[in-house]
Parts: sequence; structure tokens; C-alpha cells
Amino acid sequence: NDYETLRQYIDEHIRQVVTRYRRTVSRWTVASGLHVNGNFKLSFEQMMDLTRLCIARTKKLHPTAKVQLEITQPWGEYYASDRRSLPPHVYAEMLVQASVPADAFALRLQLGQPTPGQATRDLLEISSLLDLYAAVERPIAISILGAPSAPPTLASVEQQVLDPGYWRAAWSEMQQGEWLARVAAIAASKPFIQSVCWQQIADAAEGQPPLEMPDGGLLNAAGQPKPGLRKLYDLRQAIREGRVVGGLELA
Repeated sequence: NDYETLRQYIDEHIRQVVTRYRRTVSRWTVASGLHVNGNFKLSFEQMMDLTRLCIARTKKLHPTAKVQLEITQPWGEYYASDRRSLPPHVYAEMLVQASVPADAFALRLQLGQPTPGQATRDLLEISSLLDLYAAVERPIAISILGAPSAPPTLASVEQQVLDPGYWRAAWSEMQQGEWLARVAAIAASKPFIQSVCWQQIADAAEGQPPLEMPDGGLLNAAGQPKPGLRKLYDLRQAIREGRVVGGLELA
């Protein structure tokens, strides 16, 4: 309940991390999901103050670096049950209006998991969401893009009391690859999208701690590539060579 103590801890943490890694890091994600107001129950003023602090301290310690803010649960379902939070797009707009000097906003687009904010959306909704954030007049990065290559287990669905749905058919390695190809192509077609980053390289091997999204890698637990890896490679090559992305074999 002591906001000033929390603020001091965050300030000191930023100082230590940025000072240590500024020779090798050129872009910092200084805050993620503050607008959800989940880990600490902050007032509106405190959310904005912490955001300013994170950006100002990082820029002071590393003036040449780019600083971005990460938007989690970008459709904002959480706001219906917690009015002390901020809708994600409102949070971004208010920061821009307050002249908070973020260089970019980063979106986490993880779908298909029984986790709050990760229900499956169709391609039109995803495209419309990206267009909505274009209005904040800052570059947009997709810091985490992800979908599973297998349906969630019954136990995980029951535990979270959520059904995340699926895209066109039950999640599989093939469906993951097709979804990746289409969503990444949509993002690449937007001039305001700076970058797209897939959530994880490989699934957890047996005996390893579980990852944030089970079955969400581009390699399976044995290290073998899934179809999505080839789809992503083909898309990247098409962009590099100036070929029309629509000519890819996306299906």
C-alpha cells in the first residue's frame, strides 16, 4: 500500500538494469500491462506517473536507445470487471496527449489460450485492432505474436473457466502455421507496424518448466520444425525480395 516505496524500488531496478546492459541493448520495453492494473492496484495518477518514470529514467541513462511501452490484452476485456484499470487504447492515447515521450507502442497478440485476454479473434478483428492503434501516431511493434499448435487440455480450460476458441478448425501444427502466415502478412502490410516477433522458438522439452503458451513454439519439443516456421521464412523472404505477399502459398 506504500506507493512511494514501490516507486523507489522501480526506479532503482531500472537504474541497475539499464546501466548494466546499455552497451548491448538498443530498445527497451520499460513497462508492460500497467493499464490492466493487475499486480498492484494503482490509481489513474499513479499509473501515469509510473509510466513517465520508467520512460524518463531509461532515456536519461541511455539517451540513444528507443523506448517502447507494451500493451497487454489489447482488446480490453478486463475493463468490464475492473473499472480502476484503463482501456488499452485510452491508455495509449492519454500518454500521447500528455506528451509522454514513448518511441513506440508494442502489442502482445497471443490468442487461442484459456487465459484472460487471449480468446481467438478472426483476421478482420485483428486487422481492425492494428488500424485502431495507428491513430495514436506512434510506431507500433507486435512484441509477441502467438497461437498454439494443439488445443488446450481439458484441465487447463476447466481451471481457467475459459474456452479460448479456435480459428477455422481445432488448433494443430498446420492451423498454427496458416494463422501465423495470415496474421503476419496482415501486420507486414501496415506501414505503421515496425516489427513482428513470434512468442517463442521451441516448445518445452519433457522435464522442463512449462512455457507461457504450451505448444506455442515454431519447433516441437524434439527440435523439429513445424509448418509455421517455413511460413514465416517464406513471408520474410518475400518482403526482402519485394515480392507480393499475396502470392505466397498461405493455405
